[in-house]
Amino acid sequence: MKKFLQLSFLMLFSGFMLQAQTYQVYDPVLNIPVTINGNSIKNPWVGGLNAPIFSTIDLNGDGLKDLFIFDKDGSEPANYRYTTYLNDGVAGQVSYTYAPQYADRFPPLHRWALLYDFDCDGKEDIFTYTFIGGMEVWHNDYTVQNGLKFSLHTSLIYSHYGPNYVNLYVSGVNLPALADVDNDGDMDVLTFAITGNNVEYHMNTSMDSTGICGLDFTLKENAWGHFLLSGMSNIAILGAARPAGENEVTTAQKINPDPITSFGNRHSGSCMIAVDFDGNDAKELINGDILGNNLLYLWNGGTKDSAYVTMQDTTWPIYDVPVNFITFPAAYNFDADYDGNKDILVTSCTANSSENFNNVLFYKNMGTNSNAVFAYQKSTLFQDEMIEVGAGANAALFDVNNDGLLDMLIGNYGYFSPTPPYTSGISYYKNIGTASTPAFELMTRDYLNINALGLMGIYPAFGDMDGDGDNDMILGCTDGTLQLYLNSAGAGNTPVFYMPISGPNFLGIDVGTFSAPQIIDVDRDGRNDLVIGERDGNLNYYRNTSSGPNMSFTQVSTTFGMVDVVKHAVSYTGYSVPVMRDVNGNYELWVGSESGYIYYYNNIDGNLGGAFTLVDSMYKNICERPRLTMAFGDMNNDGMVDILTGNEEGGVKFYYQKLSATGVPFNDTESWISLYPNPATDQLLVKFNVTGTDKKLEIFDLPGNLVYSGMESGIQRRIDISSLANGMYILKVTGENKTLNKKFIINR
Repeated sequence: MKKFLQLSFLMLFSGFMLQAQTYQVYDPVLNIPVTINGNSIKNPWVGGLNAPIFSTIDLNGDGLKDLFIFDKDGSEPANYRYTTYLNDGVAGQVSYTYAPQYADRFPPLHRWALLYDFDCDGKEDIFTYTFIGGMEVWHNDYTVQNGLKFSLHTSLIYSHYGPNYVNLYVSGVNLPALADVDNDGDMDVLTFAITGNNVEYHMNTSMDSTGICGLDFTLKENAWGHFLLSGMSNIAILGAARPAGENEVTTAQKINPDPITSFGNRHSGSCMIAVDFDGNDAKELINGDILGNNLLYLWNGGTKDSAYVTMQDTTWPIYDVPVNFITFPAAYNFDADYDGNKDILVTSCTANSSENFNNVLFYKNMGTNSNAVFAYQKSTLFQDEMIEVGAGANAALFDVNNDGLLDMLIGNYGYFSPTPPYTSGISYYKNIGTASTPAFELMTRDYLNINALGLMGIYPAFGDMDGDGDNDMILGCTDGTLQLYLNSAGAGNTPVFYMPISGPNFLGIDVGTFSAPQIIDVDRDGRNDLVIGERDGNLNYYRNTSSGPNMSFTQVSTTFGMVDVVKHAVSYTGYSVPVMRDVNGNYELWVGSESGYIYYYNNIDGNLGGAFTLVDSMYKNICERPRLTMAFGDMNNDGMVDILTGNEEGGVKFYYQKLSATGVPFNDTESWISLYPNPATDQLLVKFNVTGTDKKLEIFDLPGNLVYSGMESGIQRRIDISSLANGMYILKVTGENKTLNKKFIINR
């Protein structure tokens, strides 16, 4: 389920405005300057990259090929992240501007996504995984009037496997090669067979049969190129799948001899591209594999109609800096620097146990498209222009140097390292701006030398733990424990943190996994307590029962407020992150989640042992999937509270609160109606706390089309929404002498 930014949301629904009034909205802020190593970076608020899949597409109709990036670091049903960049059109330079508004135009995609113009209309369409082992296709419906739009073209691509017409098999782990293999104008498909050893060639016969580009496939070759992949490493066994009567290819014909004589059983885990690198009309392959840190280059010594791989480079490019990428590299071929020649980008094809910081390798094409020669340039393309902390950005705001300005302290799940697997710490971005115009400079990626602790999943929180009037620091960790740092500076002074003699694992508190603490006086007795989120999506409440100098915290509840942010029915994780705040004398609670949405609760004071009221499961439409973390603070001195969010890709983003008199005043805080579940799948339950009056229920989609209408006078109404597509909708309820708009999402 794609996220919807508040701005575009308001524009689309301006027709629903109930009355002229001022209300609060949150908009993403992209112009806060950030400096790293003395350089002002161009796109600091992109949000990180872990396992990006790169495709080009003209997003805004200006004729330039822009970028769409699908990050595989996510989970189903729709927790993947899309990033969109506009091409600045600077010849000879990699120059793109982050343009998140276009990400909202893409439909829900699964496991992976590749863009290719299959119908030859000049506009790239979307190919993505579908769960029965194949591909679905979304057609690019761009027009000048409507801008970028997509419609589902086919939910499953089929191919003729001999007499059988079944789904063209593609794994959810692998990436197929979409290319015009036979150079007849339409898109063919090279994909690893279900066994994982051999490459199937599915020839597109659309041009042959109709003269029109389409999606009509036939399995032409079961072992394209007459090679098999080794079951032990990313190496090919050439000639192993040769036709009867042909001689085996000798090792003398290989750039790197293959010592493997048997290939054994294969696996799922190969991502490849097919490109004619030498201009002989026959496609070569570059393959990345889960069994190797290398890229395998397979040279096609055959023809476009009869491929035959006769040479391989197992350390591509052997003539330059070979790829050595931990783990499971994948290559992408497009003109990154706008010089007319297609380059190679190398990154991870999986987010699991793989490089997540120096993980976008740029190989510039120093030759031509028909005689390509690639030269290594850097390992941080795009990432060196953004705030990036590896995996898992745990956002916090705190005045580190006591200058009255809130600084950014960003904990992380970790930077990938082969031994140990991850190095976790805190990046300190000093606020070098003013009270009304913040600006940040990276001071260190290892604040307080926390990397040396050997912990993972560092989540920082600040508050007075020992009652001496100054702010201490406590860290959440992946193992569910807490680490305490006391402040010896005293109130009003620049903090000086130290770990007390008692050492790590504060008071033996352990909430399971992924502890995310907040320090706050929950029961208003003058002593700060602990509210701790965790992987299971609930909240833990530890009351401060200290007496004298000895700190003591007693567990009160593991289901505090009955909060549960598990994102959908088939998931067992929620990754709750609490922020409780006093608003006009009453506590309110915001909880970040794995879904990327913020859950908002009230009815807290006087109800600490009960169930808090869930007001909104998509607070202000902010969504930074996956695993949103957050911190609150007034960053521009306007008296309104802004939000800093972090996500699993290792990036952060600011949302500024502002007052707006246009758009939809969602009065979701009204308690006389509630929706369950939200996000919904096939049924939506609408509950009322009043009876006896007729209430009109209407559901509108994003373009404003009425998709449901009904009446209800009882206490609840169950609505069948199984025929509606995934996306965001508005439930409009008219009754009780008022009109209420509530937003909900369908997410299957």
